[in-house]
Amino acid sequence: MQMLRDWQSRNELVRDLVTMSRELWNHKGGMGQVLSGLALLVQTVLVASLVISSSATEQIVSLSPQVFVLSLILHVGALATERQRQLLVRAVGGTVSAMVLIALLLSPWSDPGTVPPTANTFKVTTYNALFTRDEAPRLDQADVIGLQEITRAKLDTVASNLGVGYTYLSACDCTAAGTEVGLVSRFEIADAEYYDDGGSGTFIRAVLELAPDKLVVVYLAHLPSPENHTGRDRRDALLEVIETRIAAERDDVVLMGDLSTTVYSSAFQRIRSELELQPAGYGIVPACSWHGYGSLLCLRIDHVFVSSGLGIVESSVAHVEGSDHRPVSAVVTW
Repeated sequence: MQMLRDWQSRNELVRDLVTMSRELWNHKGGMGQVLSGLALLVQTVLVASLVISSSATEQIVSLSPQVFVLSLILHVGALATERQRQLLVRAVGGTVSAMVLIALLLSPWSDPGTVPPTANTFKVTTYNALFTRDEAPRLDQADVIGLQEITRAKLDTVASNLGVGYTYLSACDCTAAGTEVGLVSRFEIADAEYYDDGGSGTFIRAVLELAPDKLVVVYLAHLPSPENHTGRDRRDALLEVIETRIAAERDDVVLMGDLSTTVYSSAFQRIRSELELQPAGYGIVPACSWHGYGSLLCLRIDHVFVSSGLGIVESSVAHVEGSDHRPVSAVVTW
């Protein structure tokens, strides 16, 4: 008998919930109020995440485009269900505010310029190259190639495919099974040093001789993923080491690699403001470079930055198979 009473109670609860939902939907402006409130809540969380710096809020900010789309859908849903003039104004205002929010998020990006007739150019490409030997992409259009998660055997394959005229170095004397970062250059590598944080973070500092009177310092980095507080702290600590070294450089600098930071994060903004480095933009909407093997999430965490003495006139993200990242390239002037 007790089981029967419990079953009847559950059925009554379900019927009550269905009745309440139906009344809320049919209530004049009721569902619109709910959707509008949810949209404003989503936007408030996003704005707060832009101000509060933590590993949790950085994950939210990383998904800014997706969060914006969610808030916009909720606002449009509220707009479609509104029947009262006051609620209609609120829904329209919320939709406009969502559009203003995403415009502010994407506003820093400028279009590439044009190459002056007398300018010298070189092309750099960064790629988290988790590919098999048979899937190695064609990178022969780049003068400087930075590879992450690369084994010595795969680095040999890339150098062999590129042919004569390229030199390369790895960030460690690793075996074929080890993964590190590697730099391949058409220019002479005048000097190089390596840094390893003892975990998944490492970078190469290489001085390239573009011409007899022109040196460029390239920092190729693979920073730890900020999936939790520990990863975020390790990434920020390694980034601080790189920032300190770049600030002391006398020659022009290129910073590139899998930096494990999105364009909306505080770490990305710190690189731009404190080091005064210019990122390679991809038009008004930042193109994603990490797609997680078909995941619904697509983030831009691979970057190319240049110092003020250099310029970027063209940039692109290539769509290739074999890795959960995509090659990011930039044509640099000097």
